[in-house]
Amino acid sequence: MKGKPVVSPVHLTATYKFYNSDDLIDVVQKRKGFIYSRWDNPSVVEIEKNIAELEGYDHALGFGSGMAAITTAVMANIKTGEKID
Repeated sequence: MKGKPVVSPVHLTATYKFYNSDDLIDVVQKRKGFIYSRWDNPSVVEIEKNIAELEGYDHALGFGSGMAAITTAVMANIKTGEKID
């Protein structure tokens, strides 16, 4: 694609419909698709790609809340038995 939207579309859906259980299982096992917007959705994927590109990285992570981002950052940087003061 030669052109790119200036503003990415926002996908306003909370859950995704599957017509059979095999399709749902395929998405769960292969992580190719969406189930529930709080976990992941096309809007978040697009913003992650844009931020990674802007910052010069291969990947970026988007979170559903600030607390989710803070918790992930803390948990990624502490080890078992360490204390946070």
